[in-house]
Amino acid sequence: MAFTPEAQAEWDKVSAADQAELVKGGFCTRCLATRAFTLDAGEMRGPELALIGHCDTCGARVVRLIDTGS
Repeated sequence: MAFTPEAQAEWDKVSAADQAELVKGGFCTRCLATRAFTLDAGEMRGPELALIGHCDTCGARVVRLIDTGS
């Protein structure tokens, strides 16, 4: 996985159980539904952690934004 250093620091603050739950629900724009996804990368987008991956159903790109409260 390719995380930026800032994104990795935020991701490391999340428990392993919560990390597993977060990748169970990203919105796929091809499936037009919430789907599990495989995590490929992470980056900060302002105060939000962007988890970037691909849909486990169709393979399309999925991005899930997590508010870090920062």
